[in-house]
Amino acid sequence: MLSCDALLHSTQPYAGLVQLSGTLVAKQEWAPLLTKRKGLPLFQSHGTQDPILPYAMAERLRDEFLQAGVTVEWQPFRGGHEIPEPVLRKLGSFLVKVLR
Repeated sequence: MLSCDALLHSTQPYAGLVQLSGTLVAKQEWAPLLTKRKGLPLFQSHGTQDPILPYAMAERLRDEFLQAGVTVEWQPFRGGHEIPEPVLRKLGSFLVKVLR
C-alpha cells in the first residue's frame, strides 16, 4: 500500500506496480490520482482467506485501478496472508515483461 501511495503521489514514470496483499486504504485520496497512471501495468495478488487484509478490499482496489484504465494482472489465490510459489512465478513473468 505504501508503494501504491508513493506511485500515486509521484510524477516520476514507473514501469509498473506490484501489489502483494494490498488493499484500498485511502480511496478518497487515491481516486483522483489514479487516472494519471492510465495504462500502467499492475500485478496484484491476494489470498481469498487472508485474515489480516480482507479479500474484498483487495477486489475494491483492483476495481478502482481498472476503472482508472490501469492494466491489471489479477492473481487471486486460495490462501491467507502469504505469497505462494505460483504467484511468485507469475510475478517473475510480469517483471520480465515490464522491465524489457
